[in-house]
Amino acid sequence: QSVGQKLSHDPVTITAKPTSLGIIQARMNSSRLPGKVLKLIKGKPMIYWIYQRARQSGLLDQLVVATSIEASDDPLAEQLETLQIPCFRGSLENVLGRYASVNMEYGPADCIVRLTGDNPLIDKLLIDELIEFFRKNRLDYATTDQFPYGYGAEIFTSHALSTADNETADEYDREHVTPFILRQPERFRIGRLQSPEDLSEYRWTVDYREDFEFISKIYELTDKSPYDFDRNDVLRLLRQRPELAKINSRIAY
Repeated sequence: QSVGQKLSHDPVTITAKPTSLGIIQARMNSSRLPGKVLKLIKGKPMIYWIYQRARQSGLLDQLVVATSIEASDDPLAEQLETLQIPCFRGSLENVLGRYASVNMEYGPADCIVRLTGDNPLIDKLLIDELIEFFRKNRLDYATTDQFPYGYGAEIFTSHALSTADNETADEYDREHVTPFILRQPERFRIGRLQSPEDLSEYRWTVDYREDFEFISKIYELTDKSPYDFDRNDVLRLLRQRPELAKINSRIAY
C-alpha cells in the first residue's frame, strides 16, 4: 500500500540514517484556496518558508516535502526541485502510505515529525519542544494542545507508523495518517505537549484568502528574519497590534 517516488536530486541536507525525520505534506488542489503552497510571501513560495523555518530545528536530522504523483502537483514538485528542497511523490489520497514510503526511503527514523503545507508559522521552538517531550516520555505518539490553530505538529515512531500502514484499510485513516494510532491508547503510548498558556483563540493556518492575508502581514511586520521569528515574537506583535488577529477571526475552525 506504500508506493511513491523520490525525485532525482539529492541535496546535501539528506543524511544516510536519520534519527528524526520531518515530513511536510503538501498539495496544490486545495478546494478552499487552490495553489496556496506556492503563493508568494516576501517573494518566496509559502512552502519555501515552511521548509526553511522547520529546517532551523536543532533536533531534526532530515526534512522532506511529501506531495502526490498527480499531474496537479507537478508545479509544486518542479518548484521544490528549483529550490533544492527534498521532495517525495506518492499517493494523493493514501497519505498514510505516502508517509510510510518516505520513511522507508529516507529512514527508518526513530521519530517522525508530521508537518503540513498550510502552517507557515511553524518554528524550531515548537518542533524541538515536541521532540524533547516525545523522547523524554518514551512515547509512541505525541501532538500539541492549546497552541494556536495551525501552529502544531504530530510525532510518532516508525513502528507506530508502519503498524498503522500495515493494518488499516479505512479510507479516513489513510487520508488523515494518525487516527488509527489515536483510537488505540491501550496499544500506543500517547501524549500531548501542553501550551504554557491557552492560545487556542488564535488562528494561524492558511485555508482561506483571509488567512493568507493575515500570515503575510505577520511576515511583513515582524522585526526578525522570516527564518527565525518564533511564536513568542508573533504573540508580542499580536498583542501590540490586536487588529491583525481580526483579519481572519470570522473563519470557523
